[in-house]
Amino acid sequence: ISLWRKMADFGWDVATKPTVGVRISLTPMAAKNFILDFESDDTIESAIVCHPAHGNLLVNWYASNETDHLPGLTKAVQKTRVSSELLGGTTVIEQGPLVLRKEIGVWGTSQDIHRLMQNMKAQYDPTGTLNLGRFVGGI
Repeated sequence: ISLWRKMADFGWDVATKPTVGVRISLTPMAAKNFILDFESDDTIESAIVCHPAHGNLLVNWYASNETDHLPGLTKAVQKTRVSSELLGGTTVIEQGPLVLRKEIGVWGTSQDIHRLMQNMKAQYDPTGTLNLGRFVGGI
């Protein structure tokens, strides 16, 4: 396997790849509070990786059957997003079932980020041809 292929795999295989993964950005103190308050569903295994110096967290959920656990996964991501936003942060879904990503949105609800991305997109892509619908808020 080539070096680039190994790097792209991030060390996950079918048995270890999370069903859903989100990236949360918070201040370092808020990250601590988020971890202390994090509640997981007993039926879906979860794991948190924290980079405390800069407040980034990766939260992953592992479900044995994606279809059966979809409502629980959706609820867990929504609850996580609300918790991070209450602490002044953002939550982005990095991976997960398409139906979940479409239902609750990949980027979250921060209007400040949406306006910023609209302005950047308008400057760099004035004709709106690049990655149509793939940015924050479907820009």
